[in-house]
Amino acid sequence: AKAPFSDKRVRQALHYALDTESIIKKAILGNAKAATSYFQEGHPDYTKASTQYTYDPGKAKQLLQEAGVSNLSLRVTSTQNSWIDPIMPLVKENWDAVGVTTTLDIVPSSTVYSNQRADGGDYDVVCASGDPSVFGNDGDLLLSWFYRPGTWMKTRARWDVAPEFAQVQTLLDQAARSDAAKAKDLHAQVVDIIAEHAPLYSVFHRQLPTAWDEKQLLDFQPLPTTGVSFIGVGHK
Repeated sequence: AKAPFSDKRVRQALHYALDTESIIKKAILGNAKAATSYFQEGHPDYTKASTQYTYDPGKAKQLLQEAGVSNLSLRVTSTQNSWIDPIMPLVKENWDAVGVTTTLDIVPSSTVYSNQRADGGDYDVVCASGDPSVFGNDGDLLLSWFYRPGTWMKTRARWDVAPEFAQVQTLLDQAARSDAAKAKDLHAQVVDIIAEHAPLYSVFHRQLPTAWDEKQLLDFQPLPTTGVSFIGVGHK
């Protein structure tokens, strides 16, 4: 909603400037995988996005130049979290390296999502964790959580006025009325749009453990994200 972040090239540049593999290795000991889609690899709706944010500081600088942006200073607000905290100095290092003066604003989650920060529009960039799979692993649910009208795209990302946002709504509506194969194709189109425009987009997907008792549960399968699903699971 405000320049220069209203230009998608600036948002893209910040993604290209991140050395995600190094961040994963240094900050979370390799327990993640760089995002190649909104969905993590292995998810039934996974398709590789048409835009891939591989580490490319040269491209980041070029995009900023094309957007007419120089001497960019930004405040990156992040949630105060035991595994996010070590990431933020590396994010700052990466962005500073492409000529962006980065100030860290690390605060509790309750502050991030308050009227004093994200909900009030008082931020430049927000880095935080998010995982709607705790409510289920359905592709429509996972996309709708962030990209349907409401809190995230209207109050926080302020992307709800973009023509691409309307296109996403049409595709999600069509997917909700389609069989699984068609829905996957439509969801892939949504992923391509949000990857290109990056109003809110994944940097990496964490790898998380799940423990269960095989003597008690029949046909239980862990999800590759937080949360558990008991659909089709029996009790022995």
